[in-house]
Amino acid sequence: MNAAHQYAVDNTGTIPANIPASADCSGVATNEICKTGGSCSSLVDLSALTANEIYLVSMPYDPSGATTNGAGHHIAKSANGRITVCAPDAELDVVISATR
Repeated sequence: MNAAHQYAVDNTGTIPANIPASADCSGVATNEICKTGGSCSSLVDLSALTANEIYLVSMPYDPSGATTNGAGHHIAKSANGRITVCAPDAELDVVISATR
């Protein structure tokens, strides 16, 4: 989330274009973030944040929810432009999320 925010600061308020608009971060499968180096078909490609290691060296992933290509974390943009990152596969069946 901090990387997406810093990207917006550096790009006159524009967030990465691939962040989907959705009111439900964790409930939509196509909101899952693609792993660095993964095949991003049907996943959110945030390689703009890892390109040249400007914002992130690699996309962080959830060890209990990641797949071959998916990071296990989801991301969504609200109608008001707020970004939510969530971890729907957190332990104890709790969805962890943060909005900025």
